[in-house]
Amino acid sequence: MATIEITRSNRDRLNRLRRYPREPYRTIVRRLMDQSEDPPEPPLSPETIADIQASLDEIRRGRVCDARGVEAGSGGLSEVHAHLLEKSPA
Repeated sequence: MATIEITRSNRDRLNRLRRYPREPYRTIVRRLMDQSEDPPEPPLSPETIADIQASLDEIRRGRVCDARGVEAGSGGLSEVHAHLLEKSPA
């Protein structure tokens, strides 16, 4: 283990980043390093958000089918669901 010197203002910033009161600095620093090394998730496009909202609205209205209906090609998919399936990676 090593000791590092930081300014009071940086220490205060680290304290504000704690997820719980006694979270060790090493955990906070590790989390920050992991976040900086992992590419962030791209934000959802307005079109994707609208597609998700439309799908949720259909679910609330009861317009759903189970996997058997999809496999049987019963036409249980709405246009929005089909659109989302076309866009999703295989």
